[in-house]
Amino acid sequence: MNHIGITSAIAAILISLSVIPVWGSAASPEAEPSGTAFPGSGSGRRSTAYPGVSHLIQRTLPGRSDVFRVDSMEPYSGREVFEIDAEADTIVLRGSTPSAAAFAFNYYLKYFCHCSLSRMGVQLSIAGRLPVPSIRIRKTTPYTHRYFLNYCTFNYSMSWYDWAAWEKELDWMALNGINLALAVTGTEKVWQGTLRRFGFSDDELSKFIPGPAQSAWWLMGNLEGWRGPVSQDWIDGQSDLQQKILTRMNELGIEPVMQGFYGMVPRALAGKYASHRILDQGLFGGFNRPAYLDPADSLFAPMAEAFYEELTGLYGKARFYGGDPFHEGGRAEGIDVKKAASIIQHAMMKSSPGATWVLQGWQGNPRDELLAGIDHRQALVLDLNAESSPNWEKRNAYDETPWLWCAIINFGNATVMHGKLDSMFLSPSRALRSPQGKYLRGIGLLMEGFDNDPVNYDLMFESAWGIESASVAEWMKGFTRYRYGKSVPAAEEAWEILRRTVYAEPGQTDPIVCARPSDHVDRVVTWGSSKIWFNTGLLGAAARKLLECSGELKGIDTYEYDLVSVTRQYVSSKAHGIYERSMEGYREGDSAAFRANSRFFLGILSDLDSLLGTRKEYLLGRWIADARRAGARSGEADLFELNARTLITVWGDSASAVDLHDYSYRQWAGMLSGFYLPRWKMFFSSLGKRMAGEHAAAIDFYGWEEAWCHGNEKYASEPTRDAVRIAGRLLRKYRD
Repeated sequence: MNHIGITSAIAAILISLSVIPVWGSAASPEAEPSGTAFPGSGSGRRSTAYPGVSHLIQRTLPGRSDVFRVDSMEPYSGREVFEIDAEADTIVLRGSTPSAAAFAFNYYLKYFCHCSLSRMGVQLSIAGRLPVPSIRIRKTTPYTHRYFLNYCTFNYSMSWYDWAAWEKELDWMALNGINLALAVTGTEKVWQGTLRRFGFSDDELSKFIPGPAQSAWWLMGNLEGWRGPVSQDWIDGQSDLQQKILTRMNELGIEPVMQGFYGMVPRALAGKYASHRILDQGLFGGFNRPAYLDPADSLFAPMAEAFYEELTGLYGKARFYGGDPFHEGGRAEGIDVKKAASIIQHAMMKSSPGATWVLQGWQGNPRDELLAGIDHRQALVLDLNAESSPNWEKRNAYDETPWLWCAIINFGNATVMHGKLDSMFLSPSRALRSPQGKYLRGIGLLMEGFDNDPVNYDLMFESAWGIESASVAEWMKGFTRYRYGKSVPAAEEAWEILRRTVYAEPGQTDPIVCARPSDHVDRVVTWGSSKIWFNTGLLGAAARKLLECSGELKGIDTYEYDLVSVTRQYVSSKAHGIYERSMEGYREGDSAAFRANSRFFLGILSDLDSLLGTRKEYLLGRWIADARRAGARSGEADLFELNARTLITVWGDSASAVDLHDYSYRQWAGMLSGFYLPRWKMFFSSLGKRMAGEHAAAIDFYGWEEAWCHGNEKYASEPTRDAVRIAGRLLRKYRD
């Protein structure tokens, strides 16, 4: 597209979003608020404040929250709207919903105070008095829903969340305008109550409910019982936690998507009700799936009723319920899927009249037959991978069903920089203008894990309210300013390089250091690739540009996180070529080349471990400590540590590990030195013996990995050393 075409496209996007300009030169990171007030706004729209948002402000800025007033206002042309205003020395935040008002507060922090409350790193330095807006600002959104969370996130990132962690998480959601989120914590107790009504003993229940790091795949109908059983104390604690979560979500204007009943049942149910259609569902990654109760069977209605009674008794009714029959496989043979879908939805709506069934648009899901059987007005499809492989267009908005434009980006919470910023910036608006746009109800992020790439989240949820910038490159200047608290040209240059490299990739690049060793490694994950899509020289230049900023930015949390993250990505990429040279030496019988390159390769892992030990986000010891703390009260610390270690290594048993090992790889301090490094050492030692003519038995990697999962070695759970100094040393060492 030529320059004129690009300009026209951007203009169309802004029109489609009904963006009301904030101030004349908002795109410039140096601009200060100026201009005229938007006509027709004012305190006359004030009705009732949102106490939940006021409390959020108090938690965020303790001791300084009294300068804010939170007011409500009417929607603007049927859309959610917020205003930022001032009355004397009071900063007034108005919103047509609590979500809009909370986003207004975050917008104020970003663009008036140049602060960042990101997923990775916090920069909340405000010198002197809080700035008072000189004009009124108003913005609207065309998106009814701003959705967050994937089932997988509940384990890859959130397995060990307590209330303190959830409280921060929910605050972050509200600050980013999220108003719809998956809420499936505590479903174990729902299933307990349900199955007890159908004759299940506590022992039988314990074999159905999985360990705390595998609940996502249980809820999706992929496995049961693995790495359990869990105690009643844990189940009761999760139920108590869910009640707190739902209460806070209500205060912040976030609607929960709770677990629905879609026919998944324990395999053991077939032994108790042999005359009913309880169908085997085959395997998922080597695991026996739970069984499936045909919705047309007479047992379905009473079981669904029991499930919803238990759910409602514990957590109340919801307007949204999730659950996908035959997710990533499962057998539908002999089932009238169209009829089954109608029955599933009817049971849901019988429990909660007017409820909406939330379905995952992933691969072939939801099936055409399923969509044919439901009331589309009471359904919502999440097009999970719209940034890379959109289905909404191919499937005509899922047969004209309300849907959300969603992105996954991060699979398995793998530690790798990756994003598709241009797609997230432009594609939702293109979808809104398309013929399928009349069914588009919003946007969402469904990362399998959310512990990387904070820029993805800022761009996605800001763009829901319209971005004045004409391009991602322009927006990123403002992002850099509020992320670090000031404009630093070298930092802006670094981020422009990142935008053109790791954040413009067609796919994630698996870091070879995390791969299960072989002499032909080309990926870490079965479905991944270790192909480096970006220019490593440019990435190194970005890291060095960030390092240049250390004089001005050292000690700023967000800056040091970014410096470590970019340096990690760069140094890790150097291992790919070294591995290839090592294998060339092995194949050609050049023992000197093999030894030199294998030593260099192992040195990269040691250097990365040292670098990552400077950040709390990159510590294996922290993950394990959180797991042990979660299980301490109920005496399950060892079991929970086993769960924690398993998920990020072998994932499952020997059969499932064939495909799923290292799916959730983590470039973490402790993980590199304690798991990946010894695994590579074993491999290189074995090859060295073969080159010397000695016998070397085949390595049983799974056996070694499983033994590691049962270990109890201690790893640092607090960061140590100087991030800037170590990053500088590694950038000098690996420059050429």
